[in-house]
Amino acid sequence: MSDEIKEPIAAEEAVETVQETVNVVETATEKTMKAETKDRKNPWAILGLLAGIVALGLVVVMCISMQGMQKKLNELQKKANANADLVDGINEIEDRAKQAVEESAKTNKTIDALLKVASSVLDIDLTNLDDINIEEIYAQIYGVHEIWDDTEVVNAYKTGDTSKITDAKDRFVLEKATEVLDQIIKDGMTDYEKEKAVYEWLVMYTSLDPDNMGAIAEASEYSHMPYGVLKYHQAICVGDATTFAMFMHMLDIECMIIHSVTQGEHAWDLVKIGDGWYHVDVLFDGGSDGRAAYAFFNVPDSVKKESGYPWSSEEFPAADSYEYCYMVQEATKLDDIYNLPKLLYEAIRKEQVGSKVIVYEVDKTYTEEVEDIISMINGQYLDQDHEYLYLENYLTINDNYYISVMYVNSQYEDPETETGYVIPDVDYEKIREELSKYFGEPSSDPFDDIIVY
Repeated sequence: MSDEIKEPIAAEEAVETVQETVNVVETATEKTMKAETKDRKNPWAILGLLAGIVALGLVVVMCISMQGMQKKLNELQKKANANADLVDGINEIEDRAKQAVEESAKTNKTIDALLKVASSVLDIDLTNLDDINIEEIYAQIYGVHEIWDDTEVVNAYKTGDTSKITDAKDRFVLEKATEVLDQIIKDGMTDYEKEKAVYEWLVMYTSLDPDNMGAIAEASEYSHMPYGVLKYHQAICVGDATTFAMFMHMLDIECMIIHSVTQGEHAWDLVKIGDGWYHVDVLFDGGSDGRAAYAFFNVPDSVKKESGYPWSSEEFPAADSYEYCYMVQEATKLDDIYNLPKLLYEAIRKEQVGSKVIVYEVDKTYTEEVEDIISMINGQYLDQDHEYLYLENYLTINDNYYISVMYVNSQYEDPETETGYVIPDVDYEKIREELSKYFGEPSSDPFDDIIVY
């Protein structure tokens, strides 16, 4: 770079030399011109004049060439200066990169130290980030419930051999589940009818256990498994899912449990009816009032994905069938909004029930009108002290729009509960006799307010 910087200085000296030559030539030419004036016929004078002219021309050409060289040398000087700045910039970038690498190394050491501490606390190897299992970490931190294995109970039910069941809780589950199936499953039922009977019984029989939605609570330690569901009528999502799956397996109906933990814990079932798979979410359709909503009974992937709990579609078969979706099967086509009052009247007055879900396939633009009509019926035509209507759910299935309406009549009395299934855990009549034996006859029936499920 230093040699290039000196070249323009050498060029300036060359120009000065040429300039001196030009001066000499001009002097010679001037003398020659004077000599010519004295003697125009002198040939030597003429030759001298021509030589001077030629020399002057050569000098002019040299001057022009040297000026071009000077210009190029100046450009080279500028480029050299620019290159020097570029080199300085590259050097600065290299220095900063080295600093960043050093800082990154320090940060990595800190991260490694933190991962080692976390690994020790959680008892999970977190030092290799590529092998980290998010579900396992979530389970360790938040106490995700294990999925109960129903293999022994199902095999015992099918074979009649109970010798392999040594756990008292599993034995209770087998006895209770057998009792349930004997009462709700009838000869000649299709797989869909069996599934629906189990679903309705399970919604009616259980209530949501709010104390066991996070880490496992001592007071409700069994509500995530069939033992807690069948013994104490308490269930969280995992309890509903494992109990439903157990019944399906006992009935030789294919069923899988989806256990989602990436955005909070939730579990539900994927069941095969006919040639298609369907999602069944007992918890979402139940609650604490024992009324089945059917909104998530045999729904496709497209509906279940909207519920907010993701699952790996690669690990489970696609649920894209609508043939046995309850909302599709039970829907009444509502082509004219003015027919809704008649349809609702017939639905709730034709038969006396404690509750009922009424499903309509409607034009999406009817949504507000349906709500308005239901509000008018509630406000002016029903005794809201004990009966009312409300919109249960909206679903879009296979490009069709469905609305489910729930009718509730709290004064309706069914001695066998609304779904007709009674599985008493306690003989209350015997308790009544024992109480009377020691305390005498009661002034009123102490069991009037007890609902036996």
